[in-house]
Amino acid sequence: MILMSSTTAWKALSWTSAVAAAWAARKAATAIWSKASDTEAPVNPADRSVSWAEAAGWAGLAGLTSAAARVLARRGAAAAWEGVTGDLPPGVSAV
Repeated sequence: MILMSSTTAWKALSWTSAVAAAWAARKAATAIWSKASDTEAPVNPADRSVSWAEAAGWAGLAGLTSAAARVLARRGAAAAWEGVTGDLPPGVSAV
């Protein structure tokens, strides 16, 4: 059986939740964009066929969903860690 330090385990949990959050944020942003604009989300906002307004709108939406997903993932991972171990994750302090 391989045992890892609590710091390594926390990093693995934190990384896994961040990857899942990034995937979910991209899916959410694409769905919101498609529903709100009745067009597909820009694949490459730097493409010259994408208007500045469309590129800026996509950047704002993608940034907002990414930030929200990151907060939810970090807090969820910390809550799961605390539920399993009874302690706060390494490097996280109660304020």
